[in-house]
Amino acid sequence: MTKPIPKKIVFLCRALSIGGAEKQLLLLARGLQEKGYKITILTFYRSSSDYPANDLNVITLEKKSRWDIFSFFKTLHATIHAEKADVIYSFLCVPNILICLLKAFRLLRHERIVISFRGSFMKWSDYGYLEWLTAKAEALVARFADIVITNSNAGLIELKRRGFKTRQTHVVPNGIDTNTFRPDQKSGAAWRAQYGIPLEIPLVSIVARLDPMKDHHTFLTMAKIIYDQNKSIYFAVVGHGENAYYEQLKAFQKQIDLPTNHVFWIDCGSDINYNAFNVVCSTSAYGEGFSNVLCEALSSGTPCFATNVGDSALILNDDDRIVNVGDAASMGEKVLKQLGTPNNKDNMIRLREKIKERYTIEKMVSKTENILMDENNK
Repeated sequence: MTKPIPKKIVFLCRALSIGGAEKQLLLLARGLQEKGYKITILTFYRSSSDYPANDLNVITLEKKSRWDIFSFFKTLHATIHAEKADVIYSFLCVPNILICLLKAFRLLRHERIVISFRGSFMKWSDYGYLEWLTAKAEALVARFADIVITNSNAGLIELKRRGFKTRQTHVVPNGIDTNTFRPDQKSGAAWRAQYGIPLEIPLVSIVARLDPMKDHHTFLTMAKIIYDQNKSIYFAVVGHGENAYYEQLKAFQKQIDLPTNHVFWIDCGSDINYNAFNVVCSTSAYGEGFSNVLCEALSSGTPCFATNVGDSALILNDDDRIVNVGDAASMGEKVLKQLGTPNNKDNMIRLREKIKERYTIEKMVSKTENILMDENNK
């Protein structure tokens, strides 16, 4: 009996070196490849070593710049045509627009077009006119996609609010690598030592790219409130981003008289070890869909608190761990209470089990596979 020819899936993204969406793309691509699918990843630009992908077929299209549009469009079409894909799955706004335009111009006829939406309500006044215009264009051309997949219930609501006219819409929560993110106090101690953080101090962290949507100002305000009550507690701001925003945050720290020696500013990529932290906080003001950080921290057995943005309340599943956007005082009060409670082994196991029950890589891959290969999703 002849074996069926494996389906070919082509992923499209800007690069493999930015953030959580790219990490999820790689997890999904590897999971589908292990199931026997032929996988190719097309990227606009060369990727850094943050997310190694040597086990996957990655083709870099060598986009010259943001304004390299028409020649790149031709290159993209030619490469996709050569790949003879059954499914094309794009991640994030600009790749979504380009793949939908190829379909709109009837340059793609037989491939199933899938686009990924991975955010929630955005405050465009914090960004440029071009970002706002790009988001408008994405909503306009999304009607040419066969399927839209969002990673959060909040994202599904945002699709409707922004006027996406979609044929098929599905929610597929992110998958968390619970083997990598697990309780391991020795590795947490080693991570602290790597960044010069004393092992004995209580450490409260925010893990997020430096971006206005993450609202680091609220985190720093909370840190000041906690510092005024207990000067033995320290804080870590972990992530990288635009230097101008970093300087703005440092100026704000000075403005509120939060001592420089009480905040560790750590610019690192994918090398995050949540065992190094006593508490992890997410202070996002908007834009958050599904928080990988909360899930990875919980999978590591680290307690978390978050603002009520995106699916954070659903992930934490505990009203006592959720505060309103910008409510630094309430979050500070909850963090202080948490630090006064021993994080025993049973509690760490309970936090981890929440993630293993709901947000595994296997569940994400299986649900995505069913959607991509369902003949009714045309």
